[in-house]
Amino acid sequence: MSWLPLDALSMGQAAPREFPMIRNGELRGSFPPDPTELVVYVHGWLERIAGDAADQANAVAGAVEALDYDATVVGFSYPANLPLWHASKAIATRKGRELAAWVQAVAAECPDAPVRIVAHSLGARPALSCLDELRDHDAGVRSLSLLGAAVDCDSVTDDGRWGEAVRAGAEQVHNYHVTDDTTLTVLYRSAEFGDEALGVDGACGPTPDTYADHDVAEQVTSHYTYLQKDGGCLGRVIGDFD
Repeated sequence: MSWLPLDALSMGQAAPREFPMIRNGELRGSFPPDPTELVVYVHGWLERIAGDAADQANAVAGAVEALDYDATVVGFSYPANLPLWHASKAIATRKGRELAAWVQAVAAECPDAPVRIVAHSLGARPALSCLDELRDHDAGVRSLSLLGAAVDCDSVTDDGRWGEAVRAGAEQVHNYHVTDDTTLTVLYRSAEFGDEALGVDGACGPTPDTYADHDVAEQVTSHYTYLQKDGGCLGRVIGDFD
């Protein structure tokens, strides 16, 4: 899985140098002392090719601002540029613990600011792993929004790998999927020996009550346009915040 279509090169929009980013567990950049709400964006695989972690997070921030939604957007960066799929999966999953530690820390410092997570593609792994860590702690996540999730379709079911994480780690989990996402139907399925991705047709089995699938095929034109104003669905994602 080393191929990327040309539209992967256009993800995100140029972020200012002070854009807030979580790197190695530490927040860097400009961050308000008393945020109303926090939205953490988690990028996918090969982000340097697909549009830099900060630039992708800045696209989410632009949508939040355009819709006049009162929240501060922060990017979460993790090593995702290794051109080896299975090794990248393992790293991404481990980084969920780092994200969970940051969520717990910010919950202690800003207890009135709910945290939401928006994750694209491989970013579903650290995001779901984060929920798995948080399910045994007081600090939780208001919502998780998965965009073109590159995890198996049964992983969020009641008996799946992250079923309990979905049930107890967030108040709501929204999965936005596209049936003809060729990156997932061809590349993911090949790398995963025939397994179907969650980002194609949603969950393939019963899920916790906190989970919902959303077919966004009429809005999203490819795996790499979820964040774009044209061909994306950030308006729908933010509209589902409640």
